[in-house]
Amino acid sequence: EEVLMREMSLKLRDTLSLKPTPVVEALDEFITNIQEHLEDLYHRLLRDFRRGEAISFRRLTSGMSVREVVRTFLLVLFLASRGRIRLVQEYDCSDIVIRVAESGEDFRATVYPA
Repeated sequence: EEVLMREMSLKLRDTLSLKPTPVVEALDEFITNIQEHLEDLYHRLLRDFRRGEAISFRRLTSGMSVREVVRTFLLVLFLASRGRIRLVQEYDCSDIVIRVAESGEDFRATVYPA
């Protein structure tokens, strides 16, 4: 019992003498460079749109990991909120169709029927 108490006392002393390590949260590269990612996606959409096609979100994200799909979805929402693209979805769970605003056009002013 005495040996056990001595061991516990030593462990407690060692534990109390430890200094906490500082926690530094590294910002994810995606968050840090979100503006750059927005521009990259916008230019990619412009390139595809110039071929005269609407862009399917499913096709745009085909082959991406779940993380990449989520990030692309967030970027698409940002671009739509800034009026640079229009998003159309016929019904819940259907594919999202992306259309790029033409020069000078701002989709934020678009009014949709209720």
